[in-house]
Amino acid sequence: MNTLEFLSTYLKSPIIAYRNKSLLCLFENSKRDQRTINQLGLNLNSDNLDIVLNSLRIIYSISLLGNPKLQTINGKIAKLGLQTNHFTIACLCRDILDEIGNKVASKAKSITKIITPEIIEPVDEEMFFDNCDYSLEYSLGAKDYKYELSHICRTFRYDCKKAAKQVFANMRILGYRKKVQYWKERPSRWQHDFEGNRYETRLNYFARHAIQMFLMWCVQNLSTTENDWLELLTSQRKCDASLPKLSIQERPHFVRFTDLEINTEKWIKGRIKNRDAYELFDPKAKWFPLYESTDFKYEDKAFNRHITTCFIKPPTFKISKKLEFSTPNYSCRNSYINELPIKARQNGRLYLDDSGNRHDELKDKLLPSYGIVSEDFDDCVKLFPAPEIIEHFKLSQRKNTLSYYKGSELVAYCVNWQDGYYRNVGRQGEDKFELANHGHLLMVKTKYIKKYLADKNLRLLVMGNVWKRKVDKWSHEGDYSNKKTSKHKWLSFEIIKF
Repeated sequence: MNTLEFLSTYLKSPIIAYRNKSLLCLFENSKRDQRTINQLGLNLNSDNLDIVLNSLRIIYSISLLGNPKLQTINGKIAKLGLQTNHFTIACLCRDILDEIGNKVASKAKSITKIITPEIIEPVDEEMFFDNCDYSLEYSLGAKDYKYELSHICRTFRYDCKKAAKQVFANMRILGYRKKVQYWKERPSRWQHDFEGNRYETRLNYFARHAIQMFLMWCVQNLSTTENDWLELLTSQRKCDASLPKLSIQERPHFVRFTDLEINTEKWIKGRIKNRDAYELFDPKAKWFPLYESTDFKYEDKAFNRHITTCFIKPPTFKISKKLEFSTPNYSCRNSYINELPIKARQNGRLYLDDSGNRHDELKDKLLPSYGIVSEDFDDCVKLFPAPEIIEHFKLSQRKNTLSYYKGSELVAYCVNWQDGYYRNVGRQGEDKFELANHGHLLMVKTKYIKKYLADKNLRLLVMGNVWKRKVDKWSHEGDYSNKKTSKHKWLSFEIIKF
């Protein structure tokens, strides 16, 4: 077995962290080595659907880079897409062929027909009630596979008991056998791997792919309305095939928190100063964060800082500092990294989250400065500047990233960072290794923020909260309401003066 074959075997690993590392390694090798692309083509013949699916994820990421070497496996991708009974595999094959271009456009259209159900006009009917969850999803342990059975049945108005029987029949085709204790495959007292990610068993494998096969059957045999179908496709996304994990990096040098070595009791009692809270918000610095969420864990203490921003119309001097409100933001549901932010808005999946503001003084005065993808997946938080900023400066997004450019100049970028792990002993005694320090920021060049404010006659408002906590010997954090073990402070808003 050569190195590429060995790496490919980890695409089916029950330990999610191992799978992700194999994905990234094969992706990086494919940029410079044709043999890696050839191996990915061979992987498409595997009997293991995880190997096939994850190989397609890598191939899709390669196609986004415009790599011409993929032409050698076009035929295999097209054949797989036309013959598979697995919905997501067929979708990925179609997306890859779409990216490759004209020579395979007809094949992509053929696959599109296979994975598109008959669309009918909505009619007034009695409410459809599904009852699938209890019979399948709870018995299989979780709802972490790509499409929930109940949602599929609701979309196609199909009887849940029949659906469950079909799913179990598909599981038997994949190798599932009754009375086998699949949960015993999980290591004793170990529910998570060393990066805090879930450890799967073969039961997860059977369930995830059996539901995909059932969805494909529904698409080819049942009808639905256009709105229900689009809702299913969008709301049930659980992974981004463009590998957003590539965005995760080490902790930036400018993200820090001082005074961690102070005695814990003194540290918690100590006043949380604005300097601690807004230390990154320096209007004289080259880069300015529109959003920050930072978590530190040091010995027996933990610290969290969450800061948000928005634009506010002047005048601002009449607004009371005692007002409690949340900054509005663009919240985009389940969007892929390459759909942000303008495409997402055009598809009607971008909406303004302004639910926390009920004050007459703020009515129509607050405007969002950033957007965030709700229902994040693949451990990557997706942050982006407000579409108005992108349109005002005519910024372009670099594919497969959350970076935005003006020509060749980097103007805005999202940072997802991770730094170190700690041992967490769970309530039932199981060991878990979880991220100690992690966070995400949206950084924008200060000169562009300054110019945007001047052009639009706006001000930048900053607010947030800080939380200090004591950590016990089992790595459990102090109760929020216990003043002896934790200190929480809501930060009143500040208008940044540039």
